[in-house]
Amino acid sequence: MTYKRNSIWRDEITLWSDVINKSPDKARPYHNRAFLYQGKGDLDSALSDYNKAIEIDPGFIFAYNNRPSICQRQGRFKEALADYNKAIQIEPRYVLAYNNRAFIYRKQGELEKAILDYNNAIKINPNFALAYHGRARAFQEQGNLKQALADYNKALELDPWSVLCYNSRGSFYRDLGEFDLALADFDKAAEIKPDLAKTYYNRNFTYFLMHDYNKAQQDLFKAQELGLEVPRGFIEELKKAVSQ
Repeated sequence: MTYKRNSIWRDEITLWSDVINKSPDKARPYHNRAFLYQGKGDLDSALSDYNKAIEIDPGFIFAYNNRPSICQRQGRFKEALADYNKAIQIEPRYVLAYNNRAFIYRKQGELEKAILDYNNAIKINPNFALAYHGRARAFQEQGNLKQALADYNKALELDPWSVLCYNSRGSFYRDLGEFDLALADFDKAAEIKPDLAKTYYNRNFTYFLMHDYNKAQQDLFKAQELGLEVPRGFIEELKKAVSQ
């Protein structure tokens, strides 16, 4: 009996597949398995399960919030927006749906719509750090640098361990030529998560702009070691700078 139970619970996908076999008319098991498939990179299986969850329960809000991330990766932004719209229609106070829809608007250059959605997310949950981060990016792209910095600071006040926010604010400072502040943020990001290649690449580029080419090269090597693909042209440019 114990062996049989262990074989069923061998991994979470097996678990939810077993639940689906026993209760094929319930939406949540399909959604949960979809989420696991998505995490493993099996997008076709994930999409199929999200679709099935919605087919069983057209009001299953979590599927409408998670399915769009697959649509985005496949370039189907109109469908992604439709899902977020549906999620918000079902639950007008669904913070994640506002935040996720804002991300699409920002990527499409519709910054006013993005900011409006971030505002709504923050109004519903004033402690939602990710919404402040997203709004900071939108303000930055809009050229509203004062408000962007205020939002980056607020995001980090709410979540002082956010590697994402440290990287974003560091890049913000770097673009302003505030290299010491940028380095401090990248250093903090590397301290919190030493295995994130993007941080080393961001810091490398900051050192490059400071003409500290040896440190830039060290960080570039670290980023590559962690799996980041770096444009060949930049590698050659940095090598040339180091050798001079």
